[in-house]
Amino acid sequence: MPAADRTDAVRRLTGGYGVDVVIEASGSPDAVSQALDLVRDGGRVVICGHYTDNGPVEIHPHWQVNRKHVEIRGCWGCDYSHFHRAVQIAARFGDRVPWREMIGGRYGLHQAGDALRAVERREVTKAVILPNG
Repeated sequence: MPAADRTDAVRRLTGGYGVDVVIEASGSPDAVSQALDLVRDGGRVVICGHYTDNGPVEIHPHWQVNRKHVEIRGCWGCDYSHFHRAVQIAARFGDRVPWREMIGGRYGLHQAGDALRAVERREVTKAVILPNG
């Protein structure tokens, strides 16, 4: 779905406001700018998909951040409590969010390089590496 269509859909579903929190976890630089378009005035954008240098992105600080009073948070790494809470959230919303459909490919451990290249080329959004696969 093109970014403009995604923004229109979110605005339509939220009565024109945007969402409270956007978690950018894709690693795509363009997703950061899109997240700022999707968040409501006074909302929060969490950027956690950039553990490597995926390149720059253009944002418009006046329109996308300051006028909207957006809070931007970054994160680098996590501890066990973060993972535990994520699993709880996934279980809580499992009946409403198609988590499994977000996996673009499954790879055996010996195919880890292929998985990383597929993500880099944007052939898959999320690649799962199965240690015994």
